[in-house]
Amino acid sequence: GLSVSRVARGGAALYSAVVLNGAAGLVFWIIVGRVLGAAGVGEASALVSAAGVAAVLFSAGLQQAVVRETAARGAEAVSAALLLAAVEGFAASLAALALTRGLGAHGAAAAAAAALAWLNVAAVAALSALIGLEGFRAYTAAQGLAAAARLASAPVLVPLLGVLGALLGFSAQQLVALSLAALLLARRLRPPRPGRAVLAALLALQASNYMIVLSNQVVGSLAPYLFQLIRGAYAETGGLYIALMASMALAAVPGSLLAAALPIYIRSGRGSEAYTTVLRIGLHAATPIAAAIAAAPAAAIGLLGRGYTTQAAEALAILSATVPLAAALQAAVTILNHEKNHRGLLALGAARLTALLALLPPLSASHGAPGAALAIAAANTAALAATRRKNLLTVTAGYQAATLAALAAAHAAHLAGPAAAAAAAALTLLLAEAANPGTTRTLTATAKQLLRPPHAKP
Repeated sequence: GLSVSRVARGGAALYSAVVLNGAAGLVFWIIVGRVLGAAGVGEASALVSAAGVAAVLFSAGLQQAVVRETAARGAEAVSAALLLAAVEGFAASLAALALTRGLGAHGAAAAAAAALAWLNVAAVAALSALIGLEGFRAYTAAQGLAAAARLASAPVLVPLLGVLGALLGFSAQQLVALSLAALLLARRLRPPRPGRAVLAALLALQASNYMIVLSNQVVGSLAPYLFQLIRGAYAETGGLYIALMASMALAAVPGSLLAAALPIYIRSGRGSEAYTTVLRIGLHAATPIAAAIAAAPAAAIGLLGRGYTTQAAEALAILSATVPLAAALQAAVTILNHEKNHRGLLALGAARLTALLALLPPLSASHGAPGAALAIAAANTAALAATRRKNLLTVTAGYQAATLAALAAAHAAHLAGPAAAAAAAALTLLLAEAANPGTTRTLTATAKQLLRPPHAKP
């Protein structure tokens, strides 16, 4: 009832930020692609990825720790988070300089990547504090304006400065996000000087989340970086990067609901069992869209620009088809953070990171972008196998089976393009409802709650 409504509203606000950021990012990369070509997208994304890798090496787990501890402790956790971010961001900027040199970048490009790494860490800490305080709309406003700043920079900086202009666009986005988040936090509270207890709690939870977040960055940032080093073709790297971003946007539907649920359930004293319902609602909304894209990947990726290879479409199909696995992984991490289950977080992160590092290089080398996508899907499966949450695994299996069965049916009927997408989406929804009876009704009721004014009586 009330908790679902709050989660729905919070999740909608957070997903609005994803949509705004994704839409601005899509147009941004289209501009980069049209001006610099697929190779330019690959080079720019490799440098952005290097900055992301540097940031995560020194701040992995900070976001989850900040959200959880801010929800539980309030202002004191905000102070500790900003202090840790300043220190960890400085270390990340030094690492970014070394990583960009590995790609042959020097001078202004390397300096821009270093600045981006610091800004990434600082902005994540400030924005995560807003989420922990249930400032979902404030978070969306900060992210939306920051995304607009990146988009506005593209027509000027990219034609003028090329790849460096793309890097500066990302830096402008993070600078605006950090500034707005800090301003919004200052209006909400006056953070006291952080005590040793809250610093210790943040560091402990950050350490527990380190490997799972590092594995996330292996997927989002290190995968394109490694792929470029292995394959040496910026056009292929650009295609893989776009496929990864598209699949992450799909998984962000249930992910946004889960992100909103964490502070709400902690602050309201709810148990961790409620997250399974949140996951089911999110997957019911996301999997039909994922199936549609997986059924017609060439058409989907063709909308994003020129020069992308057939392998990029195949990678997009694999990643979209396995969105339920990615979403279930987010649910498992959210539940373990709610419970402060340090050992469970470490086991989950170790399983996924080990699988990624073992599979990603050889499969990328032998099968290109589709091989990288298969490695990511296999790593998600290995991580989920490390959990013992029966309800979570049952829900995930139902949605994953529904998606794959719908795609197989569309392929067997020799459908292609929009017809394949529509058939796969419809059949996925029907099969998902059969596996989880009543979820369509729950999703509809949740949507009605979302559309109802906040103070209206149910």
